[in-house]
Amino acid sequence: IWVALDHVDEENGAVQFIPGSHLQGNVKHNKSVNTPGSSRVVDDKYLDGKDWISFVLNPGDCTVHGGLSIHRSSINQSGNSRRALLFNFKAKNSLRDEEAFNEYNKDLESIHGRTY
Repeated sequence: IWVALDHVDEENGAVQFIPGSHLQGNVKHNKSVNTPGSSRVVDDKYLDGKDWISFVLNPGDCTVHGGLSIHRSSINQSGNSRRALLFNFKAKNSLRDEEAFNEYNKDLESIHGRTY
């Protein structure tokens, strides 16, 4: 759940989605070395020729999407803030793939110099 604290539009980096992208399942991601605020980016083959939608949001409005939905935001070119609250939920009985999680954290450290 992404809750806008400021007005959000295309100029200040609205969150964008590819409709139906969650139906592809977990798609390949690559390390992000030149995308500020991101540690992973979706492989280009899943993005080519896709239509993106974005939402104009007022403070208090929100978008809700699952982790398999391909999403992004563009650079804030407005000079105005684009603050938001982000809530992540998972099932109580969900299991973490420890090997994949450790690999992910090693990649974060190599990209950002720290883990999260």
